[in-house]
Amino acid sequence: MDELLFVQKMSLLLYKTKKDILKPQTPFKKLKEWNLMFATSCIMMIEEEYNVSIHGKELSEANTLKELYSIIKTAQYAKYSK
Repeated sequence: MDELLFVQKMSLLLYKTKKDILKPQTPFKKLKEWNLMFATSCIMMIEEEYNVSIHGKELSEANTLKELYSIIKTAQYAKYSK
C-alpha cells in the first residue's frame, strides 16, 4: 500500500479541495469538507479499498493523512498476521 496512492484515493472523496494541497502531512480535519458525511465516506472507502475496518475512534486519533494511513497499515497487519 503506497502512501501517495492513499492520498490520491482520499482526493476523490475531497472533490472540492484542490488536489495540489493534499499531501501526507495535510491535516484533513481542518479542510472545509471535513464533516460527518466525509468521515463516513472515508471509513467506507477504507473498508472497500484496504479490506480493513476502522472506527470513529481511530479516525479521530489521526490528524494528518499520513497518520490515517499508518492506522490503516496497522489494522491490515493485525488482520493478516493472525
